[in-house]
Amino acid sequence: MPPQHTIILKNGLKLFTTFSNYEQRLVYPSSVVIRPWKRVIFLLHGFPDNHETFNEVWDLILNSYQNEPVLLLAPALRGYEPSSFADSDKEYHTIDIAGDVKSWISSIVPEDEHENIPVHLVGHDWGACVSFQTANLYPELITLMVTMAIPYCVNLGVWEYLLYAPMQVYCSSYFFTMQFASMYRPRFAMTETGKNSYLDKLYRYWSPKWDYTEADIGSVRNTLNTKGVIDAVTAYYRCFISLRTLSNRWYVDFNKVPTLILGGADDGCMHKLLWEYEAKKLAGVSNVKVTLLKGLGHFLHREDPKKVADHITDWLQIHA
Repeated sequence: MPPQHTIILKNGLKLFTTFSNYEQRLVYPSSVVIRPWKRVIFLLHGFPDNHETFNEVWDLILNSYQNEPVLLLAPALRGYEPSSFADSDKEYHTIDIAGDVKSWISSIVPEDEHENIPVHLVGHDWGACVSFQTANLYPELITLMVTMAIPYCVNLGVWEYLLYAPMQVYCSSYFFTMQFASMYRPRFAMTETGKNSYLDKLYRYWSPKWDYTEADIGSVRNTLNTKGVIDAVTAYYRCFISLRTLSNRWYVDFNKVPTLILGGADDGCMHKLLWEYEAKKLAGVSNVKVTLLKGLGHFLHREDPKKVADHITDWLQIHA
């Protein structure tokens, strides 16, 4: 397999460090006469992960496309490095991040070639939310989508949560403590080490069967230890509970963007009851499928990379 390169994607003045299977000079249409790839797949990470957390599925995805050259990209999302910090704490809404994705796609795939070059989004956690929002706002740019660890959710009313998945209220309680800077800074000490740090507790609670090591999450710890990053990436939660969110929900036309929604049955962040109800809710909707994977938690692509990669590539290839 080709080596993993580090390139830069842009949106205006913001720079996003990105893993790619092609060098920078081969990624942009203006730099080559003939494009060496015929399909683009973006891997969008969540919180508290960074873009390195797709490394376990990287080669597995590329291996499935041995007969077709694919451009695989794993960018660090807005706020995960100083070069992509927003000017305001209010500019970490899914709409803003979807704008980053739009800029990346538009710079790589010219408008007159959108129909000839499929673009797929594979998003985990916040990356899933951003994928939903991108498909909502810019469906013409996305061919297919796979989301992980976050149910569709926008098709549910408050009464449905309370009636069919009441435990989700407790599972989502951390959302509210993220709203107050004076509370989350001392409590969410994610840069600390040791089994009693908040970061370790989060991984254990959200993926109770994942026997991770410090090597598995050390990179995440280093990212969150970068000055300004923890404030930036927790701003996603503060932007989520806002009037802007209520008026800009991520409704997806699945006939335009067929979507596979993957979840872990042992997820401590998104309760199994919510997943099961969402699966029933979407059962009659065409071009969308909810699949709950037994024995896996919130970080399912890291817990069982082979199983998850198989689901991803099967969906992308069957529906291509």
